Amino acid sequence: MASSKKKQKDSTTGQMVGLFLVLLLLVALSTVGTLVAVGVIDFSEETHPVGSITDAESICNGRVKSDYGESLNAITVDEFSSRYDQQTGVYKMFYELNVYRGKGKTSGVNTFYVNCFVSANNGGIKRIDYLEQKDFKPKAIRRSHGNAFGF
Repeated sequence: MASSKKKQKDSTTGQMVGLFLVLLLLVALSTVGTLVAVGVIDFSEETHPVGSITDAESICNGRVKSDYGESLNAITVDEFSSRYDQQTGVYKMFYELNVYRGKGKTSGVNTFYVNCFVSANNGGIKRIDYLEQKDFKPKAIRRSHGNAFGF
């Protein structure tokens, strides 16, 4: 009878250890999946050191084209501002994009400014920002006649 209780206790302990390992595996898979979805981990691109600003420009152009696809009208690199930052080891590339508003080319374009930072060590994009140009519209309404008091 004592042997029966010991076997039952051993099997319960084994089941708990197995359950713990399964839960640990699920948490690890979920964490890795989230990091891949967010873009922190990227298995799709081979990385290699970037040797020139031309290589960094090519990497950024590829990313912009994959993000906007057919809706992209024009890409213009800001050659005066784009540079290699020796302190951080990052190529800082700046662009202006014209993107179609709709599906057709007659829909007009929106202008975006792009900041693309490429690591010189591994050729990966550290950060990319798309900033849409908006026209300034003042909130104050001017009256066409009279003074500030309405007379």
